[in-house]
Amino acid sequence: MNLLRLLLLMLLASLTSAQAARDIDPSDFARHNEFDTVQISPTGEYLAATVNGRDGKRSVVIIRLKDKRVTARSAFGSKFTPGPFRWVNDERLIIHLYRNLGFLDFPIDTGNIYAVNADGKRQAMIFGPAANALKSKRNFLAYASVMDTLDDDPRHVLISVNPIQAKHVDPLTFAYRLDVYTGKLNKLAIAPERGAELLADHKQVVRLAFVDSWEGRTRVLYRENAESEWTPLPSPRLKSERFDGRMPSGITIRPIQFHPDNRRVYVYFSLDDKPRGVGLLDLENNSLESLSHKNASDALDTLFNDDRELVAVRYEPELPDSEVIGKSPLARRLRGLIKAFKGMRIDITSRSRDGRYTLLKVSSDRIAGDYYLHDATTRKADFLLSARSWEDPKDLHSMQLVRIEARDGLELHGYLTRPDGEGPYPLVVLPHGGPYFVRDFWNYDPEVQMLAAAGYAVLQINFRGSGGYGEAFIKAGFRQWGGKMQQDLADATRWAIDEGITKAGNACIYGGSYGGYAALMGAATDPDLYACAIGYAGVYDLNLMYEKGDIQWTGRGRDYLDQVLGKDEQDRARRSPVNLADRIKAPVLLIHGKKDLRVPFDHAKAMENALIKAGNPPETLYRKGEAHGFYDEANRREAYRRILDFLARHLNGAP
Repeated sequence: MNLLRLLLLMLLASLTSAQAARDIDPSDFARHNEFDTVQISPTGEYLAATVNGRDGKRSVVIIRLKDKRVTARSAFGSKFTPGPFRWVNDERLIIHLYRNLGFLDFPIDTGNIYAVNADGKRQAMIFGPAANALKSKRNFLAYASVMDTLDDDPRHVLISVNPIQAKHVDPLTFAYRLDVYTGKLNKLAIAPERGAELLADHKQVVRLAFVDSWEGRTRVLYRENAESEWTPLPSPRLKSERFDGRMPSGITIRPIQFHPDNRRVYVYFSLDDKPRGVGLLDLENNSLESLSHKNASDALDTLFNDDRELVAVRYEPELPDSEVIGKSPLARRLRGLIKAFKGMRIDITSRSRDGRYTLLKVSSDRIAGDYYLHDATTRKADFLLSARSWEDPKDLHSMQLVRIEARDGLELHGYLTRPDGEGPYPLVVLPHGGPYFVRDFWNYDPEVQMLAAAGYAVLQINFRGSGGYGEAFIKAGFRQWGGKMQQDLADATRWAIDEGITKAGNACIYGGSYGGYAALMGAATDPDLYACAIGYAGVYDLNLMYEKGDIQWTGRGRDYLDQVLGKDEQDRARRSPVNLADRIKAPVLLIHGKKDLRVPFDHAKAMENALIKAGNPPETLYRKGEAHGFYDEANRREAYRRILDFLARHLNGAP
């Protein structure tokens, strides 16, 4: 396996310049991973991997394992970059093509799907605007995702398709059977209403449609067969007479996939807005059986075996915690792997059909991703490659779990990363973006590691509104921008001072997107608490969110804004940093991309002008070609250099 890793690294080197020697330099942390996705083919003969070149170009390579030979390489020049891919049969790989379109700090789906055989033959664009996917030869302007592969029909897959709509129109979803060689389509179903997702049973009949709302509910519609009318599915009856000491008054479900019997369906479920678990819903009698549920945090992900039976449910209240279910061969293997890689996060990326090979991604707070190939016959896991081979985990810093009580008694979970040496340290409070349904995890974060390497402690708090702790915790943050969500961050900062982690007046608040809002709002509402503030692609004018940006392009987006911000313009203005610049004493650094469609550049310019008018002109870093965060490595390096320089000038005790 070392030979395979060497082969892939040689390929990477052939595409890019030689690596620089590692030192404590922001350049290392600004680099993209060398490998993003690695999967084994169903036969176990081939390995596919996304390779990131130092020149910013990405490609997908296929390696034949028996002789470590590169059999295919798909690159797409400057027009596209490969996104997620998957094996759809023994020989065929399909690749979603992405592009930086101005929404986020990473490329997003263009709606195009490319396919290639393991031997490099029959490469073709089979779906999307760049392909003549319909019989009419008209470009199909839509986004697609794979709903299911078909065990008895390796030539086709089921896809869910959302045609590209005009602004302010929610998408209408279709289900098609797609020929992965020719791109020919066969329409199976159309969603009963806009914004709905579709789910097919194992006979290729679309029988469930579900619509998520920003009220925290998922509405499910059901039909018995392809000719039946769609009808709303009522709240199910919980099989257990008692659950945690009482019956719930409300059950919310979200479908995952059908059970092998096609009569039942696996679902995420939540009781009275508590953290969600995984259950099995009987569609004939509308009864729900709980399979896995924990009170501390949401079920985040599921793993099924080749027989479509549930094997594991992943939770993460603080550290990764997978509950393994049943006694299937895959369940037994997973239990052994969890024991072997104790204290790590384990993701099974793919498996060979015969059950012999399992490809693992192992990660932690100091490891972005190490890939192993486990052989069931030898019971050994051989190391293949690392996502960031230039980094030694021993040189990086661990994340410490913290629990903090907010001023109103609400328990908050988070992470503290300490630099080398004894405290107190200069502190960076790092609120996450989102803010709803998003959270910080115990994982590798290049910015956190960069700040710790430079001598700063980093505090990340999952303030109310963050995801992962149940709908009630999320809803506690609705209409609390600048209110209790902001107070949670201030309480966490004061906790760090009281605990001796830092000293009063030696903390900076820095964040991106909503985190940028929280940074500037923190400097305004607690002007003596933070010595400096950094806003990165931040929201600074809540009323401007209603006028510009992609969120209000759809009905669901407008509903979201109404729900989480409120409809009172004067209230939103009072909670906007752009109108509170005269309260900000701390020095400010603003970083923004001029192509940002999620949070348009107007936010940064308005905040800059307001600070200038208030007599506190900010430092700025703006880039024309960047969107909602910087994706280009050169621009990320410059941003990180500016951040480190800014912190060094305004916090005491850092190198």
